[in-house]
Amino acid sequence: MMVDVAADISNLIPRLQAEHICIPVVACGVETDARAAVNAIRAGAKEYIPLPPDAELIAAVLAAVFMLVLLPFGRPLYAAMGGTGASLDAALTAITATALDAERRRRITTPLFRLLIMFARPIGTLIRFYTLRAQEREHPAGHRPFLVAVHDRAERNLTAAGNPNGVSADEFLGLVVLCSLIGFGVGALAMASTGWTLLLAVGLLCGALWPLTWLRAQVRKRKTQVFRSLPFALDLLTLSVEAGLDFTSALARIVAKIRETPLGHEFNELLRQIQMGQARSEALRALARRVDLEEMSNVTSALIQADELGASIGPILRIQSEQMRVRREQIAEKRAMEAPVKILLPLILFIFPTVFLTIFSPIVLYELLERGIIHRII
Repeated sequence: MMVDVAADISNLIPRLQAEHICIPVVACGVETDARAAVNAIRAGAKEYIPLPPDAELIAAVLAAVFMLVLLPFGRPLYAAMGGTGASLDAALTAITATALDAERRRRITTPLFRLLIMFARPIGTLIRFYTLRAQEREHPAGHRPFLVAVHDRAERNLTAAGNPNGVSADEFLGLVVLCSLIGFGVGALAMASTGWTLLLAVGLLCGALWPLTWLRAQVRKRKTQVFRSLPFALDLLTLSVEAGLDFTSALARIVAKIRETPLGHEFNELLRQIQMGQARSEALRALARRVDLEEMSNVTSALIQADELGASIGPILRIQSEQMRVRREQIAEKRAMEAPVKILLPLILFIFPTVFLTIFSPIVLYELLERGIIHRII
């Protein structure tokens, strides 16, 4: 079976190479470098992804995943699920979508996360298919399909996190489904050994929450970095504007100084959009949507208002910088006042019992020795 399947895959290589898709066959699966398919799927090219009937597409994607894990059993499973030759292109597209180009391999440094992303991409392709179908259907005014809403929210959070490891919204949703299945499997094994049915739900819930927790931590980390570096950047922008530079030139000087920071990346994107001819107000609104930070929204709103009224932006930037420093001091004072309350619980649970044990244990031992209780026990 291994030879037959490998021969089948090998026979497909010339046709796929003619379509500018290079597929080297490895020992335990198929690893591709399909730049055309990856770029098309990233761009949401609907016409590139074959759209067979639902059962055929599900069978194709599952077969593609199993081909990567256990190549000898991928084709029999695909045939057993009712797959036909017409859906083989969908399976190959799903296999192609699992490939990671050199840039993605460089950005994803964790081997485990790289492996999870490779298996999450076919599932994300399947989710993308149903998302496109949901967008095509007619819905009542003001109502969005569930998949579309979830996809948009995941894309917004990934943008706010700075697209960590280059993860797209489809890949992230596929990662949630994949981790849920892994957690479900671990919970099933734990339930089989202990007999506790609750472990099944706990495993499923923990698996689904892991990618969400990771993404939330990435968003919080990036927002904190942007918030800390924003006052300094506004000071530099204010000095440059007051020295006689226009906004675009001042922004270019700031980007050159803080290019490697998250705020530098966002300012660089803002500068690129302005240089491409987009209106400054629209570019600033896009910046506020990407960062999704209250302080950044205040700065962009003030700049847009000054641009519409024709006012000088130098004093406005200085005021915004001062307000942001005041805001940082208020947050620091708030956290300092919350510290005694937060430390109270570990103090009661851990510190006090240790102190009481250290103080009263010699007294208790002395009384037990005086009354001979320890000698009777021994």
